[in-house]
Amino acid sequence: SVPEEKQKEIKIYMLSSSINPVDVEKAKDNIYVLDYITKPIRDDDLNKIFK
Repeated sequence: SVPEEKQKEIKIYMLSSSINPVDVEKAKDNIYVLDYITKPIRDDDLNKIFK
């Protein structure tokens, strides 16, 4: 388990090959997942993650 004060520093992005709306919605419903990105990953996705 990650200490609560450190949780704010961690960014979680879900990377998947699935475009199933149920999978996307599950990820977006998770409060820890910032974004759901589908493969193949694009340059603009990487820029968003690493900016």
